[in-house]
Amino acid sequence: MIILKLRLNTKIIVWHSVASKIFIKNCKIDRVVDSGGSCGIYGLEGLMDNKQTSGHHLANVDFYCGWCAGCVETIILFPQSKLIFRQQLLGLAVKDAVTQLKTEGMGLLYRGLLPPLIMRTSTRSIMFGMFDKYKTMLNAQDRPGIASSLTRRHALAAFLAGATEATLCPLERVQVLLQTHAYNHHFRNTQDAFRYVYGFGIHEFYRGLSIIIFRNGLSNSLFFTLREPLRRSFIEELNLHNCTSSAATILANFVSGAILGATISTIFFPVNVVKHRLQSELGTTFQSPFRIFKIVWKERNYSVKELFRGVQLNFTRSLIAWGITNSSSRGVNLMKDAMWRSFVLLASFLLIVESQTPPSPWAQSQALKQQTASIGADHACFPSGPTPPHMAPIATPASMPPPTPFVHSPQAIPGSPIEFPLLNEQTAPSGQVRHSDQGQTREPTPSTVYRRAETSLTQLPLQPGPSFTGDLQIAHPPSPHERDWVLAAGNETAIDNVLAISLMYGGRLASMGFFYRGTDIFYYAIMHKYSGPVFLKPNPYTYTELMRVARENEEVELGLTQLCGQDNGQGKVTFSTYWERIPGISFKIWFPGTREAEIQRVRFESEGYRLTSLCGYSVRNRAQYVGVWSKPTLSNTPYEAYYGLTMTECLEKDKALKAKGYIAIQFRVFNNGNDVLCAAIWEYQPKKWHTIEWGTDLQAIHKKVMQYSNPPARTRLPRQVSHYIDPEQKVTYVVLWSDLHSFRYTNPPEIWTNKSRIPTTYLPGTTDLLKPEQLDFIVKRVEHFMRDLDIPGLSVAISKNERLKFAAGFGYSNIRRQELVTPMHQFRVGSVSKPITAAAILSLVDQGRLRLDQKVFGPDSLFGSEFERKKPYGRFVTDLTVRNLLEHTSGKTPIASQNFNFPFLGGWNNLENDPAWIEPRKSTAELIGMVLESQQLVFKPGKTWIYSNFGYQLLGHIIERISGMSYEEFVKKYVWDRVGVEEIQIARPTIAEKSRREVLYYMSGNRVGFNPYEMPPPERTGPWGGWIASPIELLKMMSHLDGFSYRADLLSPWALKEWVKPSAASNGTYGLGWSINVMGFNGWQHDGRMPGSASMLVRLDNGLEMAVVVNKEYSERDFFHELGYILHHIGQNCEWWSRPDVDLFSMNSLGV
Repeated sequence: MIILKLRLNTKIIVWHSVASKIFIKNCKIDRVVDSGGSCGIYGLEGLMDNKQTSGHHLANVDFYCGWCAGCVETIILFPQSKLIFRQQLLGLAVKDAVTQLKTEGMGLLYRGLLPPLIMRTSTRSIMFGMFDKYKTMLNAQDRPGIASSLTRRHALAAFLAGATEATLCPLERVQVLLQTHAYNHHFRNTQDAFRYVYGFGIHEFYRGLSIIIFRNGLSNSLFFTLREPLRRSFIEELNLHNCTSSAATILANFVSGAILGATISTIFFPVNVVKHRLQSELGTTFQSPFRIFKIVWKERNYSVKELFRGVQLNFTRSLIAWGITNSSSRGVNLMKDAMWRSFVLLASFLLIVESQTPPSPWAQSQALKQQTASIGADHACFPSGPTPPHMAPIATPASMPPPTPFVHSPQAIPGSPIEFPLLNEQTAPSGQVRHSDQGQTREPTPSTVYRRAETSLTQLPLQPGPSFTGDLQIAHPPSPHERDWVLAAGNETAIDNVLAISLMYGGRLASMGFFYRGTDIFYYAIMHKYSGPVFLKPNPYTYTELMRVARENEEVELGLTQLCGQDNGQGKVTFSTYWERIPGISFKIWFPGTREAEIQRVRFESEGYRLTSLCGYSVRNRAQYVGVWSKPTLSNTPYEAYYGLTMTECLEKDKALKAKGYIAIQFRVFNNGNDVLCAAIWEYQPKKWHTIEWGTDLQAIHKKVMQYSNPPARTRLPRQVSHYIDPEQKVTYVVLWSDLHSFRYTNPPEIWTNKSRIPTTYLPGTTDLLKPEQLDFIVKRVEHFMRDLDIPGLSVAISKNERLKFAAGFGYSNIRRQELVTPMHQFRVGSVSKPITAAAILSLVDQGRLRLDQKVFGPDSLFGSEFERKKPYGRFVTDLTVRNLLEHTSGKTPIASQNFNFPFLGGWNNLENDPAWIEPRKSTAELIGMVLESQQLVFKPGKTWIYSNFGYQLLGHIIERISGMSYEEFVKKYVWDRVGVEEIQIARPTIAEKSRREVLYYMSGNRVGFNPYEMPPPERTGPWGGWIASPIELLKMMSHLDGFSYRADLLSPWALKEWVKPSAASNGTYGLGWSINVMGFNGWQHDGRMPGSASMLVRLDNGLEMAVVVNKEYSERDFFHELGYILHHIGQNCEWWSRPDVDLFSMNSLGV
């Protein structure tokens, strides 16, 4: 594998060296010019303006010297440049950036050197060579109106040279990705990175092109117009006019270049910050540099100091880099010899660096098998997107659940005895379903009860195969369509990697199954790349869970598109499912072979349902079948379905139906005792093609299918894969191939069109306070936000000086039933729960039952040695105080590892592998013990800020320990009841348990989603993100906790002051549960997010308080900026609610 890498890398290096050699040969350098600039690595300053000496030879010297300087500069300063890059991208302090690089190890320190080396040598050559070319052109055209002055000619020539430099944008783009921490394990090397980016389209190489042209053009203009005057000033200052030594020339060029380069680099430092952010994203929507700057500016808390984080290192690096670049007095012939000697060393160094870069798991397996795929994954789970984490010290919302494996070990899922009607044990369930072309029901064909087939496995048309090894098998189309689909089989980790990679490229699950070899589990799957609705692939369900989830998912328009049962190895059945958002979908789960099955079939057909899924499985050596009937469907053509046949009979049936113009759209086999049984569906499609192939080698199957002459090869896709195991314990895969996209649902239409009016429900009295144009102003901004992000429902409330002035609901709380959102509807508020928990803690402090500086663990602490049963507390744990937990300064690791086999490497933070989401079946006490044993703190509490859901989980447990009540009971009694809010609770995880006034929640996007109804229990989510509330209820609570004078506060003045005292570790932006003066708000703010919901609560110093909630969430941070903009628009017009005599809190019976 290393040899393969060396060969690949050698191609680039040889190309670069040949190009350089040709270039140097063409320079025809016959003598060394030592007049002012001497070969002046960035031009011959002394001869800048001499038209006789600025011709072909001189320009080539500039090209050549620029190449050499770029090479030396890049190699010497690469580690420092990488350090500065991390600071610019992530906003890290120097020590954190150094720690991050140390954690990655020396093997990755020079990772990404090749692109900047090629880029720097090329850009330096272009910059100085093309500057002279353009300058010569402008000098030759010196006429009125065109660069009439020398300075203007130089400035224009320099700008054009900079724009020419920008053509190398792809190299700079790949360099940024290679140096970005989040992509450390995505690429094996530079070539792999280029291939990876190319997969997103050529345009991805030019992300950030406009800002590069802006930066290069202006900085070049400044450099070339100021360089010579600065050099001359230095010579005059040191009286070097008569000095003819090379040392004097080098000194003059070095100092002038260093000062000027470092100054210009500092001026353009924020431009590079924006450029790095732009180019660190992949596959996302292109955004303008100005929009990116606004995002970065807000993330850096509107602080110039934060924006220029890393500028000190950048300044010192630029001093050295531009000094080297601007000085050289050696003879060109000597430089040629030295350059070739250096090139040999450089090539060896690059080969070592590139070959030692650790490949991804899929890349390793592919290289070993010499397959064509060349893409990698950074972990074996769902990616949250390649967007790197941006560590801005602001209040981020409650994190999404950590990525979960795409494949799930059934042995880890508690099964249940079969709870549905058992089949007749005397007969094997068999039958057929036929449907006419008009969708009308014909008289059902008498169901033939097939006896268990006596056909032996040895009578099946099998090809002998090798014994099962469990090695990863992958088949996919040849380049450039290798990402269109993938068919793979292997162990759980390997298949999870493959599917995660396919997901990253837009893949969706088409078929999946598994089998056991001893105690080990192996999976096989098919993924297709196409655009479709958001989907879910949850853990297997028991029968009871399946029935409940089916009812609830249909309510939120999730259709069951794949379903099959399996024996979990203990004689208990679980069900694997796949769900997609399909508006208006209705489906029925069917168990053919049961006594009621035929009656149900007739009823389903009469009601317009169509059989869309049919699967067989064996439990305790008894064949069972399960199907799904759906409407509306993607096809109304005639179809026939059969189950209970042997595989031989199924293949015969396939041959007969194929002759009638039918093609198989589903074909599954499974072992049942000594038999191989089959369940299949055929659809009338006389112009389409299909084949069923089987064997032990997936690549051999693929090769055989590709040998057919028709249809076109690219249209032949694997549609379904299943398996059986023969008496010799050989695993044979049965794969259905066709050119028909049978089950591809498209993206659902947007909820709101540009012409439709979003329904609005106002709290009585709200519209009386506003003029029509004022009300229209608010409505238009809310509607624009909801249409832009396709938000189903939104609720907003506004108060002024603790008096409610406005409350309205927009859109739907239930899309399927078109139930309207009202101001009284409750939503999950996510991390807005944190200020609520903080208020409960401070109430305990006011009661004298708790101190903010009280230790949490260890001697004389709240929990003592309670969690020290298995091993002593780790480093810094006994230093932890209640205040540290409230202000998110409990200590952390720099950036979490992306190795998802070790879920506790990320510190107590919610950037990656959030501890609050793991092990949902464990109690809070069990979770605390597990995290303390497995996850160490690396910084002393109080010194660093990192957002932590787990910290607030601990606070909830502290409340329970001190009060003797559950967290939910205590907060209800000491917070909600005291402000007059009733009927409020922590969100329950299922639709059946939701509150009477609670809305339904919906997923966003068109890829894998986070199910809003697969949540940890309320005792696990409550303290950090679990509460539900209406905006009115949130504002009513705030009216007793905001420090204003109209209503009495629940907390003492001292507690209120401590509540919003910002910590030094957060750069003054976070107190004890509140963000302070962030996102442009002068006051307190917190936002929150949970799967399917988002919220924001704001208390401004001018007396205005606002709350907004929605029932659909987006993972992008921009979502909260957009949500904040709505409140900013409203807040700018706070004089609308200045009447002190109006208070809708008291005028309405709010039921709160």
